[in-house]
Amino acid sequence: MTMQYTCEAEIAVARARVVELMADGNRAAEWMPGLASYRAVEGERGRPGSVSELRFDGVPGSGEMIEKVERRDEEHLDVVYLLGPVRNVVHNRFVELPDGRTQWTAEHIFHLPPGMVEGIGEQGQAGFRTNTQRSMETFKAWCEANA
Repeated sequence: MTMQYTCEAEIAVARARVVELMADGNRAAEWMPGLASYRAVEGERGRPGSVSELRFDGVPGSGEMIEKVERRDEEHLDVVYLLGPVRNVVHNRFVELPDGRTQWTAEHIFHLPPGMVEGIGEQGQAGFRTNTQRSMETFKAWCEANA
């Protein structure tokens, strides 16, 4: 079963800097609430082929998650997150706007165990999208303050 949605944000920072900041695991705790650790398991963190372990404390969804970077270039950062039986494929696209801002589009594709989509319901699915948009706005504000 899958659940899919897309969120967008415009960031008043050049695309190259946005991608650089997003891939910088050393600073991720500054914009990811509850991130207690971000440890490289394989490869160079934030680079294609890398595998990292993220541990969250004190927030809904606390626990450990595996991050696998599939693609990173000047316009894309594609990542797979594994949390128990849930697989979340995230296609981040960064488009440089004529005025130097960046249009960030994040497509999330959750692969869920049978029955989980129905168990979440429409309201729960809307909550996933709302939380993602909130996280994007948090990153946007942090990015603009740290560019």
